[in-house]
Amino acid sequence: MSFFSHGGDVATAAQLTGIPLEQWLDLSRATNPEPYPFAMPELSSFTAVSRPQAEVLAVAREYYGQADVRLITGTNSLYRQLPLYLPDGPLLVPSQGYGSGARFWQQGGREVRYYPSLEPGAMVRFIEDTLADNPCQHLLVLNPNDVTGVQMTASVLRDWAGRLADGYQLIVDEVMLEHAPETSILEAGLLPDNLVVLRSLSAFFGLPGLRVAVALFGQQSGRILANAIDEYAVNIPAQRIACEAWADSHWQVTTRTHLWQLISKLHRCLSPLMQDGRLLSRNGLFISYLLPLERAEQVYQALAAQGIMLMPTPIDNSQAILRAGLLAATDAANWERLQKAVDQVIAIA
Repeated sequence: MSFFSHGGDVATAAQLTGIPLEQWLDLSRATNPEPYPFAMPELSSFTAVSRPQAEVLAVAREYYGQADVRLITGTNSLYRQLPLYLPDGPLLVPSQGYGSGARFWQQGGREVRYYPSLEPGAMVRFIEDTLADNPCQHLLVLNPNDVTGVQMTASVLRDWAGRLADGYQLIVDEVMLEHAPETSILEAGLLPDNLVVLRSLSAFFGLPGLRVAVALFGQQSGRILANAIDEYAVNIPAQRIACEAWADSHWQVTTRTHLWQLISKLHRCLSPLMQDGRLLSRNGLFISYLLPLERAEQVYQALAAQGIMLMPTPIDNSQAILRAGLLAATDAANWERLQKAVDQVIAIA
């Protein structure tokens, strides 16, 4: 396989290509390149003992429209705890997409089963057939999938929660949904008892280094996972920044429109390279293409040779996905660099 680096692992790419790290243009990460412009928290917040702040929780509850909101230090902090608290049984996870849920489940000595996540129809059929055969399983859904862009409706997710046996949980990771919150299962009324929803400030708000996420629970999930949450883990400055970001509805609305404009610009730039494949997703934070494996490798390598990193995801021996994240609108130099690189690859193809 000629994909030498996973998304974000520019250090490995730099070592293998000899291109200095600081010269790389990293398009492998699906985060807003124009992060939320927060005000620096007051100095006293840096000396305060970490604990959930009432005013922060109040703003979070309003933003997510739910009463039971728990602050966590990134989604991985909860994924790591799931094998310790959830009942015995396999965890169904997507074949493509963010893999920490599967990794921590396996590290906990638990069984992972993969379902197809390239096409929504195949995903629905597999999950429903599998749960009909054995409802004593947990189900993790990336909604939308951060590689394929596949997204299930709230009604489908609620139906799946109802198909699980008592005590078995549906975990819906909505980290990539912040650009379209109206499609969230949180908007569909009272949460099913066995539902866990994860959201984060990392992607849409462009603040992955802040390590602030939230977990929202149905009643049963909240009881089972009550001790899995370290309520003192999120520091006060991070809470202050999160509070400001959640409360700034004007920035959120304008940013959603702006991100779609950037996605359209990125697609116009990259699509000439992807003529042998098809567009999979134009999510508000990334764009992805399904290509014949050989062509995906050619495009990936040709751009990498010019210090430009995409995120590759092999599907099988004949296909692969290439995902690209965004550039800031004001980053004219790198938009020009990307366009020149694309033109050069087309010229020698």
